Amino acid sequence: MISRTSTFILLITLIFTATSCGKYEDGPSFSLKSKKARITNKWKPVKVYFNGDEQPILDDGDSFIEISKNSDYRYFYQNRYLTWDYSGEWKFYDSKKKIIVTLDASIDTLTILRLTKDEFWVSNSLTGGVWETHYEAY
Repeated sequence: MISRTSTFILLITLIFTATSCGKYEDGPSFSLKSKKARITNKWKPVKVYFNGDEQPILDDGDSFIEISKNSDYRYFYQNRYLTWDYSGEWKFYDSKKKIIVTLDASIDTLTILRLTKDEFWVSNSLTGGVWETHYEAY
């Protein structure tokens, strides 16, 4: 039988472990799914910010990114006038706090702000400012 002291120590250890697991600025603080399992999905942008100001998302077409387990990355954008469909690769970087995306000859580093099974928020700095994009599972 476990003593009350042992139970208390176990409980405190579990609470400390659960609250210290958060790697991303906006969470989650704890998840049973691995980061790779959570990031592997088809993601639709739902909010975009530039230097903290929300930008409109044109909804007259389709847009998504698709991230696969085998490191494939796809960016798709389509509206009434044009279609972009790029394929490349991705990998975790900086202790899984960031991902590096390679599309054709361009390389982009995205900082992960939030990563759950349903939400994926990233930011990246470009000349002139910081873009932040919030995605939801497609």
